[in-house]
Amino acid sequence: MPAEFVDCVLTSPPYWGLRSYKTEPVIWGEDHCEHQWGKGLPGHHPGQVEQTKWKDAEAAGAGQTAKSGNFCLKCHAWKGELGLEPTIELYISHLLQIFDEVKRVLKATGTVWINLGDSYSGGEGQSGCGDADYQAARTDPTLNKPYHQMGGHGVTRPADGDIGIPPKSLCLIPERFALGMVERGWILRNVIIWYKCLAGTMPIYFRSNGKCIRSSVREMARLPISGLELPTTDGWAKVTNLSLIGERQTLTLHLRNGSAWEVTPEHRFCLKGELWSASMLRPGMALDSYTLPDSKGTQLGTYDNGWVVGFYLAEGSPDGKGLQFSMHAKEEEYTDRLRHFTEAYGGEFAAYVSENKRVCKVSGAAPAGVILHYAEDKGAKKKHCSGHVWQENNDFLRGLIEGYLAGDGHWDKYNRRWRLGFAWNPELLYDLKTICTRLGWYMRGKPARASCNGKTYAIVKGQIRDHKSGHHNDKSDWEIIRISQTAAPVYEIGIDSRDHFFILPDGVLTHNSNPMPESVKDRFTGTYEYVYFFTKSRKYWFEQQFEAQSPLTLKIGSHYKLGGSYHNAQKRGELNEGYEFKGNGKNFRKFDIGGRNKRDVWEINTQPYPEAHFATFPEDLCKTPILSGCPSMICKKCGKAREPIYEQRETFDCGRIGEDRDIGQQQRKSLPSKMRDPNGAGWASQSGQKLGYSDCGCGAGFEPGIVLDPFCGSGTALAVAKSLGRKSIGIEINPKYCALAVKRIQRIPIPMEF
Repeated sequence: MPAEFVDCVLTSPPYWGLRSYKTEPVIWGEDHCEHQWGKGLPGHHPGQVEQTKWKDAEAAGAGQTAKSGNFCLKCHAWKGELGLEPTIELYISHLLQIFDEVKRVLKATGTVWINLGDSYSGGEGQSGCGDADYQAARTDPTLNKPYHQMGGHGVTRPADGDIGIPPKSLCLIPERFALGMVERGWILRNVIIWYKCLAGTMPIYFRSNGKCIRSSVREMARLPISGLELPTTDGWAKVTNLSLIGERQTLTLHLRNGSAWEVTPEHRFCLKGELWSASMLRPGMALDSYTLPDSKGTQLGTYDNGWVVGFYLAEGSPDGKGLQFSMHAKEEEYTDRLRHFTEAYGGEFAAYVSENKRVCKVSGAAPAGVILHYAEDKGAKKKHCSGHVWQENNDFLRGLIEGYLAGDGHWDKYNRRWRLGFAWNPELLYDLKTICTRLGWYMRGKPARASCNGKTYAIVKGQIRDHKSGHHNDKSDWEIIRISQTAAPVYEIGIDSRDHFFILPDGVLTHNSNPMPESVKDRFTGTYEYVYFFTKSRKYWFEQQFEAQSPLTLKIGSHYKLGGSYHNAQKRGELNEGYEFKGNGKNFRKFDIGGRNKRDVWEINTQPYPEAHFATFPEDLCKTPILSGCPSMICKKCGKAREPIYEQRETFDCGRIGEDRDIGQQQRKSLPSKMRDPNGAGWASQSGQKLGYSDCGCGAGFEPGIVLDPFCGSGTALAVAKSLGRKSIGIEINPKYCALAVKRIQRIPIPMEF
């Protein structure tokens, strides 16, 4: 390859000691020696590796019985696979040799992005034995656990003390490599950390110590993780990680059924069996869904009891020492149901009819106790199911939903559906959606407004079906109708499940957000990896990338209101719709605020490639390095890349509002809490709208830059480069993976500009 030929290098070398890729051994050392190879070295494995990119734990444990190569008895050259060196020092030395050649082919203005994970030194016991044949013959039952590092495939790792590092200690391989690169003249510009997540306000259905609960991610995080489980397509899966990451930029997916799922842009959902990150989703796409698992139930959870509880949620209220139900005078059937229920539990029943109104009263500790055991009654706008509802089986839930529809539903005979309309009550709304998901029914419910006696009220408007409509133009309940930019505290969730999917309360299938579960209990679970950003020269091509300016996800040209208007906007999910600052009834100046410079902590979900390569880049991890480090337009004559030009915008620093914005301290305090930096620093706009790109004036036309991946594997970086309109070159020693990469790249259409 010619010198100074490529514009960007994006790659992930094989990790040290993790696995054999079954490739032909390479000779590292003297070329002119007639080598005499010594005996094969024992298999070396450093132990549990931070493997956040493996497609599954079983794959991570496969094929690791290979020996650690051979040394030449004459010149001390080593023959073997990269990553299987007997020592860390030799592994780092080989990597540095490779990147010496990368430096030769990289342009002076080029950038290099390297993902590299760490390893743990071998621990005590049989699993630390370096005899590959012994390990392969082991039949310990613990080796057959699908989440175990060893996976029953004869994994070996160095015996204690063989590598000069205490057992169970991190080897600090990324740090050693970075130091070696800097010593060779590379400029280290950033150390980037990547991980992934769900918003804390998202509704969630889970089990804690066998008890089913419908709540939020934030509330689930307050419980001991040891007893937490999430519903999957195969039953229940143990939660292995649940961590608060902090406030992050998010996307809220608004579905046709009225649900709104708030996730980081890299969080993934399932569409027709394939994984899609939220940032790649578009309105019109329909998410895959599944029913929630049933519960065993209790003796109290009968259909008839469920019906009465549902009818109470719709038409009931407390009345002195008992409960009362209001209905139309002609609804005698419902009166008979209530009478039978009350008498069955030894209570007293009375019914009164006045004109078109019928009132039924239920008295007695037992019947009232049964109803209130399942219903939380805090007024019409806060009445909802208690936690006991979720312990009952689907027969009880079917009675509950049918009792509720008898009171608050309107049967649409022509369209064979129940129409709904009730006072705005988000808890009850998600209770009904969760019940429908348990039963395999279909519910749509969204906020609306209703007028009565000259006043306007917030309501829920929707419908429930126990079947699909069958209409030729029927849309999926899980179709995305709108995507809004938001921000929220986010949580990282991981489950011990082979496919890593779990089910949300409305049936949407989503992917867990953490790396492979780890069996260790004496340290924290590893949830991140490093991406090193190097440059060859002090001056290099770089296009700045932006993220949300503040937790409000500010938009260029947007204005924001203070006080109650903010909270109303938050409820409507319209924080990015455009507001302006106000104080004492007077408009203050308008601020055009762009995004801030992208930070060096990236929330990115791991992403498998279905064609069987063991370790794949997530596609979202490749996008930022390519967009920022590889120019899309380079002059064919002078070779100069076009630079972006931004419109300069006024900086907005809410920490200095009272100082130079003619807005007093009281007005600053009245800012919504999400807009106030606790340290008073505020947020500063980096730039305004992009106006275009510079032009060298040669008039010879432009061509895209070139991305090089010297360890291309299944070709993720090359496929992303093509989708972003860049050229790419991949190097891969395994012919099988070369075929995978070619097949994958051919599926990507060439982007066209019009």
